[in-house]
Amino acid sequence: YELDQLLEAGVHGIVFGALLPSGEPDISFLQEIKNRVGAISLTCHRAIDVARNSLDMLDVLIQIGFQRILSSGEKNKAIDGLENLKQMVEKSKNRIEIMAGSGVNSENCLEFIKIGCHAVHFSAKKTIHGQMDYKKPGISMGGIDGISEYDVFFASEEEIRRVVEIVGS
Repeated sequence: YELDQLLEAGVHGIVFGALLPSGEPDISFLQEIKNRVGAISLTCHRAIDVARNSLDMLDVLIQIGFQRILSSGEKNKAIDGLENLKQMVEKSKNRIEIMAGSGVNSENCLEFIKIGCHAVHFSAKKTIHGQMDYKKPGISMGGIDGISEYDVFFASEEEIRRVVEIVGS
C-alpha cells in the first residue's frame, strides 16, 4: 500500500478525505486510516466541501481524531465561503484546526484569520508566459480547455513572504 510506504518514509502527516456515494463521510475508511497511522497528524482535505453536510462531517472528523480540516467553506474560492468557514470555526470550539484554502492570497488572508481560522493554505501561484511564439489554435495536448500549455506556473517567493508577514503580525 502507498500508505505503508509513506509511513515507512517517516511522513509527519497525511491529508485525505473519503465520502460515500451518498455524500456522507465514509466513516469506516476514515477510521481504518486513523487506526493504521496511529499518532500521525491527519488532515481532511476539501472532501468536506462536497459532503452532504459539512458541519456534521466536522463532528465525525473530531470523533475519529483528525487534527485539521482544509476547507473552502463549500465554495470554489474560500473568500466566497467565508460565512461557512466561520460556522465551522465556531462549531469546532478549537477541538480541530480549521485551515482555509483555495484562492487564499496576500490580499485576503487576514479575512480568514479574523473569523478564527487557525491556518491558511495557499499556492502563491504565479504564471509567466512560456517562450513558445507559435500557438496552434483549436488543440490542447492536455485536452482541457482554459489551461494553457504555453504558460509556466510556479510559486512566487514574494507572495509567500507577503502572506507570512501579514498572517504572522
